[in-house]
Amino acid sequence: MNFCYDQQVFIALSKIGQSGSPDVIRECVVAFSTLIDNEDEDFLGHESFAHSLIAFLKSTSQRSVPSFEGEFVELLFSIASKIRSNPGILRVWFTNSGGEGSGKQYESLEPRERFAGMTNKEDFPLFYLLIDYVHQEGKVGDFARTGLLYIVEAASSSGALERWIVESDLATLMASGLGALYSQLSRLARPAALTIICSVR
Repeated sequence: MNFCYDQQVFIALSKIGQSGSPDVIRECVVAFSTLIDNEDEDFLGHESFAHSLIAFLKSTSQRSVPSFEGEFVELLFSIASKIRSNPGILRVWFTNSGGEGSGKQYESLEPRERFAGMTNKEDFPLFYLLIDYVHQEGKVGDFARTGLLYIVEAASSSGALERWIVESDLATLMASGLGALYSQLSRLARPAALTIICSVR
């Protein structure tokens, strides 16, 4: 683990996973999970590790291979769980990795820019990777929903992050996802679903 940390092996691991077959991707997920679960080295608090892992996760999510979806979301949950226990490392995962001018901090944006979608996926990709799975059933959905709650809880320790979440399109994405699920219900089930949604609100 010391060698992996000192030599930044995770950078090569990320590149291998981004261009690998489904079997290679699954092994990369296992390897990243092992690094994250290690208590001796602060991998999650290392900016280079966070960027490498996010690049791998974004590339993998775009390929949408169902065979390792469970392991993928469980890895996202592991990250969120570690962040919850150590909110101070959340700043490493809240970065803008887009193109030119992407380093602009949230606080420097005009209020109208904050609502224009400029501070969303590229600012906090981990957040949006979890959102992609919150509407699923079973263990995958449970991991995603709990992980998202952990992220929101950790963000409450930072005024800027908390404001970013409130002003992001989280509510829109959640509502559209719920609307899609609602449309798939039978007419008999819809009133009960509406009652549950209203009670949650």
